[in-house]
Amino acid sequence: LLLNLFSGALASILFFYAALYMQGVGLAAPQIGLIASLAAVSGLLTQAMAAPVINRMGRKRSLLVFSLLCWSVPLFLWMLANGFTVFLLAALFFSISKITAIAWYCVVTEGVPERQKAKVFGIMFIFGSIGGLATLLAGPVMGRFGLVPAMRALYGLAFVLMTGMFIFRHGLLTESEAGIEQQRRHDSLSLVASVLHHIETVRQNLANREFRALTAVFVLFAF
Repeated sequence: LLLNLFSGALASILFFYAALYMQGVGLAAPQIGLIASLAAVSGLLTQAMAAPVINRMGRKRSLLVFSLLCWSVPLFLWMLANGFTVFLLAALFFSISKITAIAWYCVVTEGVPERQKAKVFGIMFIFGSIGGLATLLAGPVMGRFGLVPAMRALYGLAFVLMTGMFIFRHGLLTESEAGIEQQRRHDSLSLVASVLHHIETVRQNLANREFRALTAVFVLFAF
């Protein structure tokens, strides 16, 4: 839990200073904007595929595989990056984090009694807020050692810690009952059939007025 919290704090620092780091390495503002735009589009596409993929692979395996792809790989690339192409590649890998986030929410909340779920989400929100506080503490470090050298060191530290955490966490987790059930259901389906099943589920849920309202809230929040 402490390692997860520390990794989250590191991630907050790296996100906050990412644009300045790219600028410090030599990227122009239009290049930074293009990377962010392409990563956003890629994130939308991967998020659309998240449910079929997670249901077929299972929550536990999805969390490990895509955590390594969306965190370990881009952290290593960011640590060494010195041009537009590497930064873009790292950003595209990181866009897969949309799948990881959904797998993580499934792991954390499935099997939790309804009366406890609000408490679980509250704890997760608090941890995220604590991570944001770390950006204030990082300022003096950047000033002392320089933005680019400090960021490269932090990316390297985050790569080691977070990769270790993913592997250690995988050993502790067990697949949820809902995950096992979804795997059984989708084993007999092709990937295309899984995607169509997901689309049909969304269509049915959109008939629910409260679900539509909640969807609108999330869309506005994301915007």
